[in-house]
Amino acid sequence: MIALHPSGGGYGFPSSHSQFMGYFAAFMVLHLHLHHRFATTGIVLLDTLFALAVRGAIVSLALAVCYSRYYLGYHTVPQILWGLGIGIALGCGYYVTTEYIPRAYPNSLPGKFRRFLLASPPFVWLRIMDGWAVWSDGGHGDAYSRWRQRWDQKAQKSL
Repeated sequence: MIALHPSGGGYGFPSSHSQFMGYFAAFMVLHLHLHHRFATTGIVLLDTLFALAVRGAIVSLALAVCYSRYYLGYHTVPQILWGLGIGIALGCGYYVTTEYIPRAYPNSLPGKFRRFLLASPPFVWLRIMDGWAVWSDGGHGDAYSRWRQRWDQKAQKSL
């Protein structure tokens, strides 16, 4: 395989693209696996396959970006693997610190900090909320149900 650009053209260690994609993939896969609940079709096998497909797509996207750094000749394999590993470690650490610990241990320092932020005047004024702390789908199911009800009411009035 011939790289489009020779390696060593100012790109360094570790690969920041691989690092970001490792972070993104680790955080999202943990969130989707440990907390998020997709809307159900009522068929367990179909729901499971869909959830696996979404997680697989995220991991595939991360690996595709990593491969692109090698294919384009911007990074060596060790630079990419180190970037990916650092990103995964940071993504897992950030998820555990900001999502898992506050939810599992609400009286921990991260839990108290989350409550402090969400109750602070700027957060209230800007209407910043943490839907994931209340709903397993981030509040989308409830919002959709309310929208659907209003939509159906308007449709009945127009008949």
